[in-house]
Amino acid sequence: MTRPARNPKRPTMSQVARAAGVSTMTVSYAYSQPERVSPETAAKVRAAAQELGYPGPHPAARSLRRGRVGSLGVVLGERLSYAFEDPQAARFLAGVSDVCAAEGVGLTLVPISGSPSDARRVTEAAVDGFVVWTTSDDDPVLEAVAETGLPAVIHAGPASPAAAATSSGAGSPSRAAFPASAASPASAASPASAASSTRAASSAGAAPPAGAALRSFSAALPSSSSSPSSRPVFVSRSGREIPVIGIDDRAAAAAMGAVAFAGARRPLVLGFPLDRARERLLLDGDQVGEVRFPVTRHRWEGFLDAWRAGGHAEDRLRLAVCPVNHLTEGERFTAELLDGTDPPDAIAAMSDELALGALRAVAGAGLRTPGDVAVTGWDDSGTAATDGLTTLAQSLREQGAHCARAALGLPTTASAMHEWRVVIRGTSRQAR
Repeated sequence: MTRPARNPKRPTMSQVARAAGVSTMTVSYAYSQPERVSPETAAKVRAAAQELGYPGPHPAARSLRRGRVGSLGVVLGERLSYAFEDPQAARFLAGVSDVCAAEGVGLTLVPISGSPSDARRVTEAAVDGFVVWTTSDDDPVLEAVAETGLPAVIHAGPASPAAAATSSGAGSPSRAAFPASAASPASAASPASAASSTRAASSAGAAPPAGAALRSFSAALPSSSSSPSSRPVFVSRSGREIPVIGIDDRAAAAAMGAVAFAGARRPLVLGFPLDRARERLLLDGDQVGEVRFPVTRHRWEGFLDAWRAGGHAEDRLRLAVCPVNHLTEGERFTAELLDGTDPPDAIAAMSDELALGALRAVAGAGLRTPGDVAVTGWDDSGTAATDGLTTLAQSLREQGAHCARAALGLPTTASAMHEWRVVIRGTSRQAR
């Protein structure tokens, strides 16, 4: 028996319908809603399609009919490799992918290079919604995301001033214009929960807890509200509101600073970039000026809150600005400072990566931790636990999952402000 010659052009759905002896709509249902046709009919359609070489409906046409693409876009304000190299970014994206996998949705990474093409790359992305990894206040991709009209959520900011909690800013007026985001009851209670967690750590042989210091310091934190109206959002020029999900970085840094700076005379904050220029800088506290990355800004303000609450002058707390969040950069910068004329005796890092680099430099200089130099981190990575690093614990995976659910329009009862806690181990001194 001779088979009929195959059409050199892509066969159409109507040709499959004629070959199978069914309607075109039945063929469509066989692919898009198979539960609406009998197994026998579906088998006839598949056999006819195979005979004609019909691969199925074109994905783009199918997306147009359904009104969705079937993919969630993550706007990554970094080079693409950052998603795989940075442990914190990887944990966040794992949470996003958990939800995508559960919902049968694809994941599209949209990297940002800092070029004029960034906004176009966002507007042309074939996605059903966006999750924006934290970026700077002036990043044009924020407006580009808003202009698409697609569902979107921003992780960790920026949030617009009117949507943030009212509190006194630290430092220059430009930073005060973007106050710390409203804290949820869970995050507001975190200093106390940190004290309870550190009691467990103490019984396991780690440094004694600083519970009393944390509880008394919580009264000095900026006032905040957990009412729904104060939930942080980014407001675009057109007036569109995009929700912001994360933690209260300023309150968390204040609690972390109360532990990090205990007994210190010349502390240092090992921090993230100030803006998209990503300059490597060493600044006294009164020289920091404008900070356009909200995570950097809020953590710096919180550390400064803790230092000043102890009666210390602002200029005695320094900020070492690292251009990248990488262990080798933390090690290199710390080694330079320890070899200088005014070495730090306490280092509060804005990430575990930077803190672990600092620990290497301290050991390389023949110094002891925490006796000569206390070191604290942020994020409570697996390596932090292995190295006994005092750190700030938060679940970036849970935050990633929450962002994905929000961007996909799935129901969630989680607070926009997630929980955090201070985990005291062996690299910090006991608070006096």
